[in-house]
Amino acid sequence: MDIRGTLTEKNLVLAYVVKSENSCRCQLYAAQAVTEGDSAAVELFNEMAREDAECARSFLAFCQGGKVTISMTLRVMDVQKTSENLRSAANSARELWAEWYPKFAEEARSEGLDELANHFQAAAFSGRQQELKFMQMLQK
Repeated sequence: MDIRGTLTEKNLVLAYVVKSENSCRCQLYAAQAVTEGDSAAVELFNEMAREDAECARSFLAFCQGGKVTISMTLRVMDVQKTSENLRSAANSARELWAEWYPKFAEEARSEGLDELANHFQAAAFSGRQQELKFMQMLQK
């Protein structure tokens, strides 16, 4: 299946970039939680950083090389207190699973790329689970 030049290829790259950025952000959030002595938050952020890195790799694995031009806006923010970082991470997960991945799945399906549509749907399910974990930690 050749995806070069498709909208799905761009979506894979977008998803890769965002999940890579989320992984890095979770690592920064974990470091902040260390300074606050919140070992449960450290563990959660590190777990989510690993999951995000793996998810990013899974998106990249579908790409077929070459150059892809994308346009995107990234959130630029400082690391805050752990409670704010949990909220931020939950919001980011929600945006991906509720908005981005369903749209990407629909576009992949419209291009006849059902395997990739299913992959985006699976990522949405995983993102929903991440949001729940962040929210549960926030409520403790």
